[in-house]
Amino acid sequence: MTSHHRTRASWTARAVALGRAVGRGDLHDGLAERALPRLARPAVRGLRAAATLPGGRAAVAVGLGGLNVHAALRMTAVDAEVERAVLAGIRQVVVVGAGYDSRAWRLEALRGASVVEVDRPATQRRKRAAMADLTPLADVQFVAADLAEDSLLLALAPTSWDRQRPTLWVWEAVVPYLDDSAVRSTATGLAELSAPGSRLVTTFAHPIGGGGLAGAFVEGGARLVFEALGEPLRSSYDDWDITALVTEAGFEDPVVTGASEWARAVGQDAPRLVFAAERLVTAARR
Repeated sequence: MTSHHRTRASWTARAVALGRAVGRGDLHDGLAERALPRLARPAVRGLRAAATLPGGRAAVAVGLGGLNVHAALRMTAVDAEVERAVLAGIRQVVVVGAGYDSRAWRLEALRGASVVEVDRPATQRRKRAAMADLTPLADVQFVAADLAEDSLLLALAPTSWDRQRPTLWVWEAVVPYLDDSAVRSTATGLAELSAPGSRLVTTFAHPIGGGGLAGAFVEGGARLVFEALGEPLRSSYDDWDITALVTEAGFEDPVVTGASEWARAVGQDAPRLVFAAERLVTAARR
């Protein structure tokens, strides 16, 4: 990872915000376009309007490579896990690699909860500027840190985060950009910082295409795109491997879901595009 990458805001975080802003019908993030340049915001509204026309939803999805569909479904799936954890009594959330996450501003379940957002300084500066005129529902605290170099425990020390209380760790859209060693060490670190009753919610890249020549071609193309953005994909796991990884780290009862389950949960048809290779795993710390 280059020093240039560490000092500029994340391109992929902004791309995901674009996907959430366009969304899929009622599944969209009304705050996500704040992460985009002002000149791009009318285009987002145009795409949302185009999706309401006959055949428009499919055309918009194809035009964006399925990013809007995947981002909307993933957002909704993670939202549901956050709401479930809060209902179970967890009142502190740490968002690891927060990007342009807007949950502290839009999820009623987080009203009055403690939310700590951790991300690289450049991305966080842009995010804070974008949200500066909004009052969050949660008590939001920002920690500027690069966890490739900085200790998460030390980064959290100045905040109100309490190691003795259960924590919900939201680690979304970060794992694919880490190598296996970093994924394992971070997962183990999160488990070690978790009081009993804590939960982990994280997404990971599943091998694309199910193997074979076609799968290798699609996966190779996806890797080239992310490499060009300066944020290369470094890891992928099948379901068995990721459940073994989080269990070895110290979490229990892992459950893996993907785009088909996310779509079914909200009464929508499952997407058939490349981004469906990203999946979600949840687990608990007993």
